[in-house]
Amino acid sequence: MKKYFQAPWHWKYLGIAALASLFCLAINFIICMVIIYGNWKIPGYRFEEGILNLSSKNLILTSLIGLIYVIIAPVLEESIFRGLSLQYLTAKLGIKWSIPITILISVLIGLPFHSPIPALIFSSIATFITIKNNSIWPAIIFHIANNLVIFGLLLSVGKGLITL
Repeated sequence: MKKYFQAPWHWKYLGIAALASLFCLAINFIICMVIIYGNWKIPGYRFEEGILNLSSKNLILTSLIGLIYVIIAPVLEESIFRGLSLQYLTAKLGIKWSIPITILISVLIGLPFHSPIPALIFSSIATFITIKNNSIWPAIIFHIANNLVIFGLLLSVGKGLITL
């Protein structure tokens, strides 16, 4: 049985997470360009005004939300989905079945917060890099980087720096 929690830390995980982040951003960028210039409607992608309207007046609340969203949530989610679930399913069903089931579970549980296509892309990449490296560390770093970019964009949109 693979034990994704017991894999030691390697600095190469930062590079793997960076490549995974760039790959995920590239896929989403291409899809956004198709939507904008092709005038297509793709389920799971929409442009909105800022949904996180945080001001500098409440720096403590903004920092707390950022800490939860950028650090705590990715560590917990990856530990549950790519750590416990993937490890358990691999032991019971084998790697062939554990990959799609893990991806499906994480997408379905994340649906109230995410759109299905971006969640599917993200979950597939996170599951792949976990299995490829036999560790959840690359997925955790990838998830933290992804949430950091999203949180930064939400703060920028909320303050009027970026308008979509």
